[in-house]
Amino acid sequence: MTTVTIEVNKRPYRVNCDQGQEEHLMELGRYIDLRVTQLTDAGVQTSDVNMLLLASLLIADELTDAKNKIDRQEANRGSGKDANGSAEEADKQIAHTLNIVAERIEDIADRLHSA
Repeated sequence: MTTVTIEVNKRPYRVNCDQGQEEHLMELGRYIDLRVTQLTDAGVQTSDVNMLLLASLLIADELTDAKNKIDRQEANRGSGKDANGSAEEADKQIAHTLNIVAERIEDIADRLHSA
């Protein structure tokens, strides 16, 4: 176990995590801090506990929206159609996504080759 210090709303919090998960946990902490900062910038003034609860609710809402979007895409993929009902459009979107992934892989390969 490793201990990481995460800063949220200018306050340090010590959190335990598995070895190798430190950077990921710190990234999550930065995201939570970003959401709390957005709340304070919007004028929300409340206790730290309530601020963290509000940020958690916002993040849970984002997660639910993302999950629902994935569920809809999977349901449409199962039918072979996109949200508009066009299999051809779904194929174009898949091809576009594959091209982006291929470009990223080529970029990574180039950087590895140059290193």
